Amino acid sequence: MSSRLRLSNLIGFIVAAGACSSSDTILALTINSGADIGTVETLHVVVTPASGAAFTFDLPAPLVDGSIKSSFFERIKLPSSLEGPATVTVEAQNAAHTTTASGQTQTTIVKDGAVAASVMLMPGGLPPPGDGGADAGATGGDAPHDSGGGDTPASDGPGGDGAGG
Repeated sequence: MSSRLRLSNLIGFIVAAGACSSSDTILALTINSGADIGTVETLHVVVTPASGAAFTFDLPAPLVDGSIKSSFFERIKLPSSLEGPATVTVEAQNAAHTTTASGQTQTTIVKDGAVAASVMLMPGGLPPPGDGGADAGATGGDAPHDSGGGDTPASDGPGGDGAGG
């Protein structure tokens, strides 16, 4: 991470922390974009906690000469019910609400506090959970992933010893 980007995150965090009351839960989000992410009109942001309901909102994309700014900061007040580990997903969408770029990061939301996070928008959308790719089990999916190589009775048959075959 460049020193300019770190400074931008630090300034954003300080501004967010100083501009909220002690009972606000704040996400100080820095959004950076890679090369050519297409025409962006809206940023669709989803904060998904490890447990509980996700918080979703849209914000207009900040534009310079018709293109999204390459780096900017957004102070986001979250519901007080959000806290703990969370995934922050940002999708850059065009006027047809098609995702042209996306990014994702992990953070820990602090109830009645402020936390800084940074997302890099890259062309294309995020792969769907469990898309069958080489790392599908590492990022989620619908079923628990057992990378231990054994002790799954369904794969061993009745009375299996967990040896995998």
